[in-house]
Amino acid sequence: MTRPEGANEGFLEMIPAATRAALDIIMSPLIEIVATGESPTLLPGAGAIFTSANGVRFGPPGAGRPAFCVGQSTTAHAIAAGWQAVCVGADSGELVEALMTTRPERSLVHLGGVHARGNVAERLSANGLKVSRVEVYDQKLLPLTEKAQAALRSNRPVIVPLFSPRTARQFSDQCPAPSCVAVAALSPTIARSLAKLPLARLEIAETPDAEAICKSVEKLIRAISLG
Repeated sequence: MTRPEGANEGFLEMIPAATRAALDIIMSPLIEIVATGESPTLLPGAGAIFTSANGVRFGPPGAGRPAFCVGQSTTAHAIAAGWQAVCVGADSGELVEALMTTRPERSLVHLGGVHARGNVAERLSANGLKVSRVEVYDQKLLPLTEKAQAALRSNRPVIVPLFSPRTARQFSDQCPAPSCVAVAALSPTIARSLAKLPLARLEIAETPDAEAICKSVEKLIRAISLG
């Protein structure tokens, strides 16, 4: 499991218990989420844009202010933090399209990470919306753990879910023996970040969400079991 500390457990709970029991789970986060120290103060009447739950985690309390979010999970975190949050897309592209259609008149602040995809604030600003960006967290790369590297060298099948192009590139750079690896990728972009690896199997999630990549993991488990 390559997600940041604290994010893997919820994903594993989505996999059926009987399936989990047959797996040797190895935790090897490839990024660490840390605060940048930025503490934005939103102007009266302003709203927020969240493209990940970490933006909510390191952003200010919602205090009933509006927020436009990517994905149901991020929306749920925003609501729990006091935002009047709505989900307006499954990814940043859908969010941008939705906001360019509805064109909210209030000023918005994209509370995101140092390493972000989609150029949300830039694209919306270029289309006449009042949007700024504040980096409230950073995503520092981590090496594969010794246990993970040993598993990858063992020639036993290893299933690796990957959730971002950046962690996919980090895995690609560090993977010592890719021929035994089956990857469940959240998106085609992530899959392309693994182009140089001769993977045993690659399964791309049908939609960019945790439920779909969980199904991809289950497909890989069945394929390996039958193979």
